Amino acid sequence: QGNLAANDAQRPTLINACVAAGGTVAACTAQFPRRFDFTGAPGTVALPVFSQLSPGVNANAGTFIPFLEQGRVASFAQTVITNGFRNNVVFQPNPNIFFTEILTNSSRNQYNALQVELRRRFSDGLSYQVNYTFAKTLTDTPDDGQNRESSVQDQNNPNLNFSRPDFDRTHVLNANFIYELPFGKGKPFLDQGGWVDKVFGGFQFGSIITLSSGPPIGIIDPRGTANLAFFSGRQSATSTLTGSQIKALTGTFNTPNGIYFIDPSVLFATAQQFVNNNPVPGTSVRVDLNQPLQAGYRITSVRATSPIGTTPFAEQVFFFNGAGQVGNLPRNFLNGLPYANWDASLIKNIRFGETTRLQLRMEAFNVLNNQVPQFSIDLNVDSNNFGAVTQTFNGQRIVQFGARFDF
Repeated sequence: QGNLAANDAQRPTLINACVAAGGTVAACTAQFPRRFDFTGAPGTVALPVFSQLSPGVNANAGTFIPFLEQGRVASFAQTVITNGFRNNVVFQPNPNIFFTEILTNSSRNQYNALQVELRRRFSDGLSYQVNYTFAKTLTDTPDDGQNRESSVQDQNNPNLNFSRPDFDRTHVLNANFIYELPFGKGKPFLDQGGWVDKVFGGFQFGSIITLSSGPPIGIIDPRGTANLAFFSGRQSATSTLTGSQIKALTGTFNTPNGIYFIDPSVLFATAQQFVNNNPVPGTSVRVDLNQPLQAGYRITSVRATSPIGTTPFAEQVFFFNGAGQVGNLPRNFLNGLPYANWDASLIKNIRFGETTRLQLRMEAFNVLNNQVPQFSIDLNVDSNNFGAVTQTFNGQRIVQFGARFDF
């Protein structure tokens, strides 16, 4: 960084002198590119490792410098190796192998739970079943996909992956019941046959109710700061807050500009004016997500971190990981938004003699028409849509009718 800073400070002087001598701006700029091996000025140091790399690294400095400025040292090494620029510099334990995968049955899992169930067999017109689970699962293979493997981010520290898996749910309650309404022949009220029973009797009400905690999610910085980006998809970000303090910032935040899972007070949102769907230059401003936008303005970015190389904003609590770092936040330590669903049915049985009946059914799925926010909320600190909830999990309410004649 010191070498780059010193080089950046001297480049304008060198480029201006070149132009004054008759060169074009384009040619002089190309003659004095940004270089991380620049030495000889205050604040610079010799880089013995970089000097051993192929000249292709400096020739492609525009590709490699951003890796170093962003702390993505693993991505830097990966690009050097895959482009054949490493020369005699050894980045891997075995220089003949870029990376290799060993498929073993060595995963570690822990499951602890309290399970309670209450049942009533059908009697006096009522049956029900209610079960509740309070559980916690920990594993070093947190994926719930079916691709038969889960990668370890750091082979020297496999416990880094040990966390709640995607399928863990702290609380789950399932309930179902069937209730025959107490009207009609053989019932406590209107115990009559004939038209009274056919009109008021034979009703049955049923429900299925599901409640559960949200899925585990974490705040991530999936850049290649400590290992290849391929293995860093779940790498935690860095924060100045504790886990409990961050949990206090989560929930359902309904704003005039959408629903957010993270308190908008710790986010940096910008908006820009658009005319005929085209952005107007020079109109980008920071906005408060809790306030309506000016007419003609649209949200263009919602960030948890200031872009790399810029000063953190005053309310910022999340940060990028530094070079060689894996973040200080636990993995999957937050619960996403909870899930709730209610399906119900109303059935009317009309009997014609002992062996014949007509059954009319009305069934409703997602009775309350709840739109549960989608679980895959973007919590990548490098995202321009951080914390926003953009989709729904439940479909719309569905009501269906049916009839059946039994004989």
